[in-house]
Amino acid sequence: MGNAEERHGGVSLFPLQQRERPRARVLRLIATSLILFAATSFYYLTSFYGRASQNNAFDVAKQCTINNLHADLSFLDPAVPIAADEFLERRDRLARALVESKVDAFVLEPGYTFQYYGNISQTDWEPWEPEERPFLMLILPEISSAGKVSAKTAFLSPHFEEGRVRMLGIPSRDAELDIVIWEEHWNPYDILLKSRLFDGRPARLMVDEEIRDFIVRGLASAGFETVGLNAEIELVRQRKSSAEVELLRAVNTGTVAAVKSMRPCLLPGLTEDEVTEILNSALLSINFGLFFNIVLFEEHGALPHGGFVTGWKKLTHESMVVIDVGAHYLGYSSDICRSFLIDPPRQRDRSVIDLILQLFGRMSSQHEVHPADPELRAEKFKVWQIVLDAQTAAAAAFRPNNTAASVDIAARTIIENAGYGYGFTHRLGHGIGIKVHMVSKSPLVVYLAGFVTLAERKHLLDMASGTFTHSGVIDASGGKTTHSVRTSQSTSLWRDDVVRCIEERAVAFQGYSIPNNHLEPFQLVKYGKGERYHFHTDWFTDPAHAKAHHGGNRLSSFFGYVSVANVTGGGTNFPLLDAPYDDRWCAFIDCDEPWENGVTFRPMEGNFVYWENLHVDGSGDVRNLHAGLPVTSGEKIGMNIWTRQAPLSKEIRGES
Repeated sequence: MGNAEERHGGVSLFPLQQRERPRARVLRLIATSLILFAATSFYYLTSFYGRASQNNAFDVAKQCTINNLHADLSFLDPAVPIAADEFLERRDRLARALVESKVDAFVLEPGYTFQYYGNISQTDWEPWEPEERPFLMLILPEISSAGKVSAKTAFLSPHFEEGRVRMLGIPSRDAELDIVIWEEHWNPYDILLKSRLFDGRPARLMVDEEIRDFIVRGLASAGFETVGLNAEIELVRQRKSSAEVELLRAVNTGTVAAVKSMRPCLLPGLTEDEVTEILNSALLSINFGLFFNIVLFEEHGALPHGGFVTGWKKLTHESMVVIDVGAHYLGYSSDICRSFLIDPPRQRDRSVIDLILQLFGRMSSQHEVHPADPELRAEKFKVWQIVLDAQTAAAAAFRPNNTAASVDIAARTIIENAGYGYGFTHRLGHGIGIKVHMVSKSPLVVYLAGFVTLAERKHLLDMASGTFTHSGVIDASGGKTTHSVRTSQSTSLWRDDVVRCIEERAVAFQGYSIPNNHLEPFQLVKYGKGERYHFHTDWFTDPAHAKAHHGGNRLSSFFGYVSVANVTGGGTNFPLLDAPYDDRWCAFIDCDEPWENGVTFRPMEGNFVYWENLHVDGSGDVRNLHAGLPVTSGEKIGMNIWTRQAPLSKEIRGES
């Protein structure tokens, strides 16, 4: 055989192969680089697509919600701002009530009541915090020769603020506002007394419940007699005009409409915080002001107002969504709660990139279609329908002359008959306007403004009329006896619908599932001049009095005021609590008391104090030692609500 050169026509291939090897390596390197570049690009593309899809889902849901809401805004048509004439008519009604109450003038400062009578809120006057210089509105009744009562409105203002007051646009019958001015080095309260409004004569002033204590004390030091609100004055605000009803209807209907508009737009993967932002955007788009917005998924919805929820939980097709939301519109507010499941998943057309992503296992969770669990959805929908039936029954019972308790019971009966009574630990609804203030965290002491309504207080007083007897204390044998430490009169109330409604409120406030049969019968206590209750605790110091068959010891206490008639003195004193520093507490607390005297709550109708009596181990907490201080003039009627560790017998509870 010949050599290689001979086999290939005398031409050697070896040098050519040597020349082609570097070129092959370059080609392989280029190919490898292209593959790596494609893989890297694919990774970043799919990652970006996933993130973009998630952001796009939020943006799409937000715009979808706004579009749905704006499709029909007819609910806003009947709602118009309160006219100037209505503000004047409100003051005239107040003036007539002042005449009936034998009061010379009603005094208030910027806040909710000022907004009602003068169309100026606290933030309209001072956006940051209440002004330290008194700016007061005074409404005085004027009686014509024909006996017609109308309101004269005047103001007390720092001189340098006079121009700003005149520019506020406060409705007035007069061409110019009647303003009494004072200089920085003057006593404003003396100036008011000596002004043309009172000509130096001592006058009887009714002060608004929101007015700060230092102003009330200043008026009293100048020689004015100051008294608190009564039922006739409160009733002026409680009766709503047709214009107010339309505003309340508009803001509540609009808030519900925003939630309804959002529901079909929601997609799995959105978080609680994202849904909150979507709903806020919808409300703002129709010029509603944001009030509060709590969006919770699944078990988070069982936590009162969300507890420590951080908003991270993601929506699924099986998630029960709970929304508690409120908004403002033209000075009126909404407060609604809705729960729902989003629509079940449905198959949709996929884009080319979706199919590629699915092929390589890179499908975004936002675009995956997971089959819903039909049994789980059905069980949740069953419970949801029971709640709807309960609400429907309550709405049917919501009629004139029916009590709030009867409405609650109508709903509660539906839920109990369906077998879920054990889980209905909350009340049906709540009064609008109750304000809660934390006095102390340890021991827990909470101040509740407006805990019992005017109508409820009147009903309780009617129930108790003619039944008061000398108050007793527990003696060594466990029975009751009279004693000089407690000189009031008291009576127990039977459990009618109104009492049951207040019971539900008291149980729900405490935030844990405790049956109503742990509550003692409500007790009203009447204190006249010189009567008091010396320092004591509500929990029993003798273990014999706290045995289980007696209901155990007292877990907690509510004490508040049902009636306060021209009372001086008579506060409720907690000597071992630290007095708060903030002057705003002076609206509820006697700030004239020395620091070492602890905290003394002023007698104010409808307002209650709540405290816990026991430590976690069941032992009594001596820090809630308290006393009913002597009444120096007038009469007050308070109410005790005590919760026991164990059930009380039907006989003790006043049940048949």
